[in-house]
This record gives sequence, structure tokens and C-alpha cells, in this order.
Amino acid sequence: MNTDYSICNALGYGSERITKALVIYDVGCQWSVNFWSRVKNSPSLLLPPALEIVPAVGKFHLAAHKLSCFPRYSLNFVKGAGHLDGEILETLWAPFNKISPTARSMTQAHRQEVYDDHMRDSNWKKLVGLGEGFFSKEGKFMWTISVPSLLKKYKTSNKCLEEMNQAYEQLTAVLDPDKVSGWELDALRAEADRGEAIDIYLLKGHRAPTFHEVQIQLMKNPMTPFGSGGSVAWLAEGISIEDSQDQLRSEL
Repeated sequence: MNTDYSICNALGYGSERITKALVIYDVGCQWSVNFWSRVKNSPSLLLPPALEIVPAVGKFHLAAHKLSCFPRYSLNFVKGAGHLDGEILETLWAPFNKISPTARSMTQAHRQEVYDDHMRDSNWKKLVGLGEGFFSKEGKFMWTISVPSLLKKYKTSNKCLEEMNQAYEQLTAVLDPDKVSGWELDALRAEADRGEAIDIYLLKGHRAPTFHEVQIQLMKNPMTPFGSGGSVAWLAEGISIEDSQDQLRSEL
């Protein structure tokens, strides 16, 4: 309920012209299942009726989810998301490692104050680094278009886009045109419908055998004269033969 209340207030603030919102949450796959029903049944949860919510899971946490979560909640398949990791607190772990030796010997209250101070400092630097502002003739504060962090990402993305387009064209040139056309139609359908349609990106592979399955398979192998079976016994027998040959050469 706390998460629903926070998300509803964030999406309801100045979102009159917004028709689609990307919500990245560690357990977005579970949270989004009955979200709209909870909003309808609670008088304290309000959202614009025409707002479409696209749930996703950050890349750090998605690796620990089920394999079926990957195509449906990965940011790689959300149009407009770009190369976004979707994590906030986890990105602060590295700089927080610098203060952890100092905070280790503090009391719980003191440690919490120090962590809060560093969090606020990080938030302030992030806010200041977004861009530069100026006052217009009417005395209204305005943000300039110059956003250093976004400009840096934009230049990097243009460089990566050229490299990816070149690799894509080289790969497409050696593939069957009919298959490529079918794949493009599937990709457009998955982008529009999502849900089960996007499961075309689900990684498919053979499940590795368990320890007990391997053990049973080895027990079914024919027994060797040494009383054991399987490839391990075959390798052991080969090494024993080599040792015998080396001993015979030394005697000759």
C-alpha cells in the first residue's frame, strides 16, 4: 500500500498531458498484476484515467528473477527507455564504500545521520548537475537546454548507434530476407501488444541435468574391468595405460 500511494502521488503530480508512464520497480512483475484493481478499490489512490503504466524491473534485480520475467519486464524491450539500468540506491554502493570504514565503529544513530548526510549531498549534486538556470525578463526562473549529463549520454549513444547499425546491416546481409521480414513483423507486434507477444525474446535452451540425473546416467553406463563406469573411468584407465608405458620405457 505504501508503494501504491507513493507511485500514485508521483504520477498524479503535473501529469495532465502524460499518457504513458514507465514505472521501474524491483518487483514490478508482482506489483503490477493487481495494481489497477487496488487503485479502484481504494479512495486514497488516484490516477489519471487515461494514463497507461508500463511496468519494468531494473537490470540489477532482473537477473535474480525467473527467466520468464526477462522479456516482459526488461528495459531492453521498452520503447523509449533507452539504455537505462533502472537502479537508484544500488548506484551509490561504490561511493558509500569510501565511508564504510569510518561508519563501522559508529553507533546506530550516528551511522544513520552520516549516511543521510551523504545521501542528501549526492541528491544535491545530482540536482545541480542537471543543468544551468537563468532568470527571464519577467523574473521567472528558467532552465537552460544545456544539460551536461544528458549531453554526454547523447554523444555516447550516437557513437554506439553507428556501431550497432553497422553490425546490424552486416548480419542482415547474410540472412534469409523472408526470415528477416517475419522477424521484423514479430518485433512490431511484440512492441505494440506486449504480454505474451513479447515472449518471442524469451531465451530458450535445454535445462542442464541435475546432480542426481547425472549420477543415474553414470550408473547406467557399462562397467569396466576396474569396477567403475562412465567417461571418468575411461580417462582413469587411459592415464593408467600411459603410466604403464612410461614405466616400460624406463626399464628398456
